[in-house]
Amino acid sequence: SAAVLLAAVVAGGLLWHRAARLATSLAATRDTLGLLRQPGTRLVAIPVVTDGRPGELLVFDDTLSHRWLITCHGLAPNAPGQAYQLWFITDQGMRSAGLMPMDDPTPMIMTLEMPAGPGKVMGLAMSVEPRAGSAVPKGPVLFHVEM
Repeated sequence: SAAVLLAAVVAGGLLWHRAARLATSLAATRDTLGLLRQPGTRLVAIPVVTDGRPGELLVFDDTLSHRWLITCHGLAPNAPGQAYQLWFITDQGMRSAGLMPMDDPTPMIMTLEMPAGPGKVMGLAMSVEPRAGSAVPKGPVLFHVEM
């Protein structure tokens, strides 16, 4: 009947959508594991205190693919309207690396590609900025590490 056919089509669509999400998740996991297993990867631990809470960023620096895998643990949630912003420290100044809006203390993982163009990346910094981010650091800088 038409109802059975419609139910089968809907179920097939839902299964296809779930399979597509799983495939995307699997590809991301494989990429992360590949980055961690690269022979040129080094680990840099950066202690940080946010709102009186000790936390840490771990930077897996893949010198072959020029990417950083960043994990954040123990960071305090941001105040409303604010976010943590990461900055590449380059020989040409600070360049935005990414925003980390933290609404709860759940650990976060992100991958950063080294910026294209002039300016050798020499380190990493993190500041507290408006939720939409800033072009240059304006808020308090929580760490500034040469790598």
